[in-house]
Amino acid sequence: MVDAYNVNDWKDLFMALTVASAALIGLFFVALSVQRERLQAHAGLRFQASLSVSALTALLIGSVLGLTLNIDRRLFGTAALVLNVGLTIFYFKGVWTLARGWQFRHQLIRLGAVAIVLVLIYGLGLSLIAGEGGGMYWLVAAVVVALPLHMLVAWNVLLGADPPAAGGEGESRRTRTSHTPHPRRARG
Repeated sequence: MVDAYNVNDWKDLFMALTVASAALIGLFFVALSVQRERLQAHAGLRFQASLSVSALTALLIGSVLGLTLNIDRRLFGTAALVLNVGLTIFYFKGVWTLARGWQFRHQLIRLGAVAIVLVLIYGLGLSLIAGEGGGMYWLVAAVVVALPLHMLVAWNVLLGADPPAAGGEGESRRTRTSHTPHPRRARG
């Protein structure tokens, strides 16, 4: 049986997370390089992309740390808290910047999901340090929310709709049309 407070019992999860996060970081950099011009034009997409890369990098670092032989639960919990404090500062700095413009309204769901992941990682760290309250199961919950979230962000960066311009309505690259009226509508 797996002990929720023995980090060493979770080596298989850490191995899977190491491989998955490293692969997603690599794929994300491909997506970023393909959409470089679009990212330069939209602060919201840049923030999403940088937050996802940062979160996946923190997951990779934490997973490699979890693979370390005989790591103490308190040390791992402290490392999770330290990594999460860095992500939290980065997150709130970005949210504060975006809140001053249009980008904030269009990202509330994603920003909320990221906030949930941050809370779950704080739960992981505090639970491991205290030795009660769920232990490593907090990590499972965080991964279930975080991986699909960052895959969605990568998809949005690569193929998604362009964000709205500073003062107007946005349009998808796939739905962009010329300014001439449709022939049937023009006839009346």
